[in-house]
Amino acid sequence: MRKFFQQALYVIVIASVITSCSSKGPKEAALIPKDAVFVSALDAGSLQDKLKVLNINVDSIIDKVFENDSSKAKHKELVKNFKECGIEWNAKFFVFATNKKLSDNMQGMSVNLIAPLKDSAKFLAFIRKADELKGRKVINEKKFSYLQLNNSSIISWTDKNIIATYYHYTETKSWKMDSVMHTGQPSIDKVDELKRLVNTFYTQAETESLASQPIFTDLFKEKADAYAFSTTTSSLNALSAMPFQIPKLTELLQDNYSTSTFSFDEGQITAKANFYPNKTLSAIFKKYTGATVNTSMIENYPSQNINGLMLLSFNPEIFDGIMKELDVDALVNGYLEKANITTADLYKCLKGDIAVAISDLNLDNFRENKTDSKAPYMKMVFNAAIGDRASFNKIMDKAAESGFIVKENNTYKSSSLLQVFGIYMHVDDKNLIVASDSLTYAQYIAKSSKANISADVMSQIKGKSSAMYVNIESVIESFKTNKMSSGDSSTFTTAKATFKDAIVTSSNYDGSKIASEFSLRLKNEKQNSLVTLLSLFTNISNRIVKNHQKDDTFEHFLFLDPSMGNF
Repeated sequence: MRKFFQQALYVIVIASVITSCSSKGPKEAALIPKDAVFVSALDAGSLQDKLKVLNINVDSIIDKVFENDSSKAKHKELVKNFKECGIEWNAKFFVFATNKKLSDNMQGMSVNLIAPLKDSAKFLAFIRKADELKGRKVINEKKFSYLQLNNSSIISWTDKNIIATYYHYTETKSWKMDSVMHTGQPSIDKVDELKRLVNTFYTQAETESLASQPIFTDLFKEKADAYAFSTTTSSLNALSAMPFQIPKLTELLQDNYSTSTFSFDEGQITAKANFYPNKTLSAIFKKYTGATVNTSMIENYPSQNINGLMLLSFNPEIFDGIMKELDVDALVNGYLEKANITTADLYKCLKGDIAVAISDLNLDNFRENKTDSKAPYMKMVFNAAIGDRASFNKIMDKAAESGFIVKENNTYKSSSLLQVFGIYMHVDDKNLIVASDSLTYAQYIAKSSKANISADVMSQIKGKSSAMYVNIESVIESFKTNKMSSGDSSTFTTAKATFKDAIVTSSNYDGSKIASEFSLRLKNEKQNSLVTLLSLFTNISNRIVKNHQKDDTFEHFLFLDPSMGNF
């Protein structure tokens, strides 16, 4: 069976690089249940157009990866077979997951791949070539045909689509007496349940599919290379098995949706995401909207080699709003009463402005256990603006009782125990600051230097409710050591020459959604990012094949371990 699933992997790989532009609307939405946990779609045609610029295709990738390797002809033959297997390579490919509560102590989860089909006879002949499938009976239902691979996998198809389904069952602890005693529990026939699920895909009404969900269908109006959709509703099944049920949790989690688009642009990969909260969450977000990030908290960070930073700005009272909506505020207050603290103290103690910066990473010092001050493996500052001082003092006084921090007059600092671990903490009138060392702290509060953050990064961060920046080039450099082999050193050098940085930002609730953006920037700003990453992948794979001349090396690399055997 290993060979068959090796071929299945090639279906996914080829779908990523061979196809033409897809149609306007995702007709496959009618096959996907409305309660699907997660859906992703790949516009392989768009990717192909971007690879055509440099005449890149699957054959050229194989030529590069398996250069001077005896297995090259075998892999090319597999590609050729897939090209002629009846699959329509000129449309979108979808992956979706479902999650269903089957009983009080059993969950069923499926993962499904939808591929377009143009010749069902050729496809059937293709799968018949797999030695493990010879003699398997093809069942023809009214609206589809299927072939069962094993007790948890089925391939089904019509004249237009193929759906490959894998079904997984998870038994969970039930806190009901009849479940513990194994009484009153329905018997689950796993094979029948799998067949019922597959039948649902082809027979469900459009109103029960994602074709009736505007948030999903509207997602494809935006031109992109890939798409993703998810919902929080499915998590209710898992939470229902908890021994302690939180009031109104369903109202908070029901019908929240997230969508994302991904594009390979020149010099960068960009993603745009939107979170659409339900009416209950929308009211909370609207009432407790926060400010935007305070960039002044990182502008004077004392380093010219910043590896990463994070900024947050939120209204702490949102936690009070959520607890009241869930009707758990009285319960939490009752628990905190023993410590002479209230929930109001928890959310009032901080203002809601937080900044974290990390710089000067040197992981070689960490590996060599060079933890003395002369050879630090990183510098760091965490800064949280203080809100209500009385509430803050109450929280910190309780922390001081544990011995981890020390109170001096009306301020606080880290104890000797924390300082042993390289944690330096100090509180002034407005800020709680935790630093990697006293020198970094002193330089930070003195504001005597200017952080080395480019203007374009700052422009993308300003005006957002949260932001994160990672200097990938410098992080990669921090992993490099003099003890690396020439091959590993070459790989690190190639990666460092490829990646620049990543920026993630999120905005405040705008009345309908919370929007986020992600950008992975590469060094070559003029070349399409897909071409750049594919070149990196093929170069690394080529080195692996050259260093290990065993025929199954690449299979190991792709997690296709021959030692796993057949089903």
